[in-house]
Amino acid sequence: MSQTKIVFLGAGAAGLGIAELCVAQMMKEGISREAAEANIFLLNSKGLITKEKAVNLKPLAQRFAKDLPFTSSLLEVVKMVKPNALLGLSTISGAFSPEILKEMAKINPRLSTISGAFSPEILKEMAKINPRPIIFALSNPTIKAECTAEDAYHYTNGSVLFASGSPFDNVEMNGKLYKPGQGNNSYIFPGVALGAILFKARKIPQEAFLIAARVRSVTYIQE
Repeated sequence: MSQTKIVFLGAGAAGLGIAELCVAQMMKEGISREAAEANIFLLNSKGLITKEKAVNLKPLAQRFAKDLPFTSSLLEVVKMVKPNALLGLSTISGAFSPEILKEMAKINPRLSTISGAFSPEILKEMAKINPRPIIFALSNPTIKAECTAEDAYHYTNGSVLFASGSPFDNVEMNGKLYKPGQGNNSYIFPGVALGAILFKARKIPQEAFLIAARVRSVTYIQE
């Protein structure tokens, strides 16, 4: 993960929380906090969080502010940053457009609550950038997902590594069946909560969630 550039569409509590966990994991892999934060790019309702625009934002958000030209366009950010992963926590349906998905696929060899925020243009751009673009449309419910699973697979020619907050049906394309992943905290919080109750913990450290995520990923591979 330490070599992964991640763009977040959505810089609220959820986006910032996930960004911090990503930074913690990157630091575990041996890079500095400064280098880890440099891999994270945040867009709020106004656009890319840059140093000139971050004055009135929360201190945590300011740490991710970039010395880059401001733009309100997610597609422009994808073209400028060339990220490996695109995470939507915006609730903007369709935010991950076909163009963005295709651009992501171009960048990587292996690939937010406003529905449709990931438009066809954005999806295509991601596909151009990445051979294996990572597209996580995490806004709930399904009608507010940044893009549909069908669009994600279609506009990246099936190269995308896709997950959503709410479940999507399987997608059949070119004679192949694709099973969309689901990135939901329901896979993590029951076990963490039970552990906290059993040990009567007063605080749950960030490390607990990183450990839970690592163990869950190994369990999935074994399945």
